[in-house]
Amino acid sequence: MGGFRIDLGGPASPRGGRAGEVAGRVFMVFFAIIWCTITGVFAVIVIGGILMQLDAERRFEAADGTVVASKVRTHSDSNGSTFEPAIRYRYKVAGREYAGERYAYGQFSSSASGHADEVVRRHPAGKHVTVYYDPHNPSEAVLAMGVQPQQWFMLLFLQPFLLVGIGLVGGLAAGVVRRRRMRAFLAAPLWPPCYVPGWGQLRAERDGFRVYPAPLPGERLLAFAAGYGVTCFLSIFAVGFLSGFSPPTWAVQAAFGTAAGVGVAAAAADALKTGAGVLHINDGAGRLTVSRRREPVDLALADVEGWTVCAVPSKWKSEGSPTPTQPQLAVLARDGSRAAVHSFPGTGDDSFALARAVGEYLAGVTRKPLKAE
Repeated sequence: MGGFRIDLGGPASPRGGRAGEVAGRVFMVFFAIIWCTITGVFAVIVIGGILMQLDAERRFEAADGTVVASKVRTHSDSNGSTFEPAIRYRYKVAGREYAGERYAYGQFSSSASGHADEVVRRHPAGKHVTVYYDPHNPSEAVLAMGVQPQQWFMLLFLQPFLLVGIGLVGGLAAGVVRRRRMRAFLAAPLWPPCYVPGWGQLRAERDGFRVYPAPLPGERLLAFAAGYGVTCFLSIFAVGFLSGFSPPTWAVQAAFGTAAGVGVAAAAADALKTGAGVLHINDGAGRLTVSRRREPVDLALADVEGWTVCAVPSKWKSEGSPTPTQPQLAVLARDGSRAAVHSFPGTGDDSFALARAVGEYLAGVTRKPLKAE
């Protein structure tokens, strides 16, 4: 049960494959930069408006004012028309008269006129209103306090786009870390106990060897983000269409709560899944088992012909492009059957090298050859 030097063996990967991987990573970096820049600009506008409203609610003081003019302002172009409330009002602070036009921070025009119509209806010309002004700069004022329903809705609208951006950056960073760990693993002698990247903990025990699967880093977080993001995306249409894209605050907050609940449920379901099982090479009993709910493996070591690494379709694929493949370690039986042991994440050369390396080690442990697919 000593150290085992890994011999990668196998045919070298073609240069085109490596070049394709590099080109794909470069494309993803540029795509992430563009996506995060555009999304970031909108996030700054929306979140900035919310923060300014919260700051105004905390600091601004009240003054009596009067609405001078009130109308729905329409902006038209080749893409259609958008609407926003245009309210002009006057107010006095310390005997000095000021004029204002801001209804609230972070307000924007919308393709639905419901919100603008409602604001104008509640603020007709000549109406006495309460104006909230900055005591350090009385010319800075708003009519509405607190986070507005439109701002809540825009925050909901941004959620899927923000999650995609975070996922792109996180995925690129995780890819760098994963490749470094794989290369470090491949460069060193394999000596149990050790962590096998993309699988779990390899241990030498009294009755043989076991590999205990471990969740991939961030796997639960990814499941939460998927459930949360998809629910937010669907809620945009459900809440938006039902309210004319001017939903009440409670409806948007309910959508956030539902999305969070779905995300937690998705993470919990991911934690309970049993796709990966414990590999047990039992020297004493002379058996090889993979204990899992679906497609368990139970073979006598005498019936094992060898090991192999094969390419199987990856679950991560793009519409309209060839389906990428990922490495799967399998055990070959003397009756000609093949049983999957573990599918390693990743579709690059490093992932296949890792699978072959682990296969070489298990071949040495069981004294069964690693055969080419």
